[in-house]
Amino acid sequence: MNLTDWKDVTEIGKDVVSAAAIIIGGWWSYKKFFREADGEPSIEIKLECDVVATEDSGVRLLTIKSELCNNGKIPSVIFSERSIIDVYKINPDTQTRTLYCQCDYYKNYQTFNIPVNGKMNVLDYAYIEHPGIYHVNVFFAQSAIDNKKFRDRIKSVGASDAEMELSGWRCEKVVSSAI
Repeated sequence: MNLTDWKDVTEIGKDVVSAAAIIIGGWWSYKKFFREADGEPSIEIKLECDVVATEDSGVRLLTIKSELCNNGKIPSVIFSERSIIDVYKINPDTQTRTLYCQCDYYKNYQTFNIPVNGKMNVLDYAYIEHPGIYHVNVFFAQSAIDNKKFRDRIKSVGASDAEMELSGWRCEKVVSSAI
């Protein structure tokens, strides 16, 4: 192999390494800033619903336990005034649901602060009719600062105004009033 052949081989090697670096760098950037969103909170919600008998056979007590775990790399602030716990009653014949009640026991607070790797438990309850099937929907809203960070990030990828209106974390569960 002469010097010109080595020059061609090194040129090809340089081009391959440059292309690989661009692809790996793009993948890393996408993962870091869009999938992991390092600068934003990452909340995981565990939802547990239990039905408890009462003295009245036509009524049950539904306990709604939400555990919020901050798995992100920054502390998180939950804005309780815009957070919602809804209970819908499902009509099994028509497969429709109607709002049965909204729980707002925790709305006396302004914000919940959850440190990195921290947890927060929210316990709420509702009286429900028996028999019945219910859909529990919990939504915990981000603080205004975290919402702005989220909106700025998703606006850059072309999100609609409806998607940017309110950000936070949602979890749902269907329960039966049967014990």
